[in-house]
Amino acid sequence: MVEQFRELEELSVKLKKQADLHCLNADYLNVYFENSSFEDYLTQHLAPYFLNSVEDNPPQFNVYCFMLNDIEKFAGLFTQVQKIKHYSLSENKVYQKLAVPISDCENFVYDPQNHSIIQAKNNEITIFSNSSHYNQACKRVIRDELIYGLTQVNDNPAILLHSACAMSQDGKGILICGDKGAGKTTTLVNLLAAGYDLVSNDLTFAKMIDGEVFVKGTPESINVGFGTAAKFSQLRDIIPPKMANLSDHELWQTHLKPELDWQNLAKRFHVNLVSGWVRLGTILFPKIGENLLTKTNQLSQLRLKRELENNYRGIIVGNNVPWSSIIQKRLACVNQTRVNLLRNRLLDTEAISVRYSGGKDVLLSAIQNRIR
Repeated sequence: MVEQFRELEELSVKLKKQADLHCLNADYLNVYFENSSFEDYLTQHLAPYFLNSVEDNPPQFNVYCFMLNDIEKFAGLFTQVQKIKHYSLSENKVYQKLAVPISDCENFVYDPQNHSIIQAKNNEITIFSNSSHYNQACKRVIRDELIYGLTQVNDNPAILLHSACAMSQDGKGILICGDKGAGKTTTLVNLLAAGYDLVSNDLTFAKMIDGEVFVKGTPESINVGFGTAAKFSQLRDIIPPKMANLSDHELWQTHLKPELDWQNLAKRFHVNLVSGWVRLGTILFPKIGENLLTKTNQLSQLRLKRELENNYRGIIVGNNVPWSSIIQKRLACVNQTRVNLLRNRLLDTEAISVRYSGGKDVLLSAIQNRIR
């Protein structure tokens, strides 16, 4: 099997020796690539959460991104091989892949959907993709690797939660959790309209710092429904002109959600985009409906535990595997005692369920004496 990949291996070695490779430092990664325009694309999708100074955090892992337009030439190497399910943390989706393990520290993975081949070997990941899929395929692998890395810091691992997050004027994080359709995005936008700063939209890390729980966002785009957009002057322009005369009820029923990036959203509401760790103050579980009577309740620890279990994003879900065996090996070193301590400390956080009709003033009135 190793012999079959010799040509691809030799190509990899040759390309890595190029003197004109560009480099971008992203957290603990050195990302090397050929096309300078890719730097702008990658910066847009990682800044400000993952880009940093080398002096602050010297990279320990290399990722190489190469464009290979005859990628299908190598697709035949993956016939009659192991099929795997790769769980993408950054997208919360499962992708079918074809994997060839070479040794305990090396494997090749073929992604037919994105026309790319990923080679993981020792402390390196090499990505080959054609010009049509290059940007997205490379970004997905890099961002997943970064997210896996933050949840696998041996001495102080983080937990990833499916949640939005805002920061209050006194610097406390307001975590917004709930099932799809519960109203996380609308509640987040309501808080932004009230002057709260933006921390995250869909994925939020939590970890312990000096005995307290802190949270940090990830660069995820935000999908805003037309029903929500209609309530804010800052967002009404995303509603198509042909839908401008629809009633609020009709807009809520469309289920169409245009995408905004996180910088755009913060700019529209004249709030800050917070990329660092923020001390957690409160966890909100919203439930929005057009005719709901406003009601708030403090959650017991038992109920909070049940609700949080539904919002954790696992490092490996079921039999799904990440891009590389390297990640799986690091996973074995994660300090589970610290993870359990973090989960228990989250249960000490004030948690509130709030049912309301979706309006900003109604929300603020319901929670004004409860958020701390």
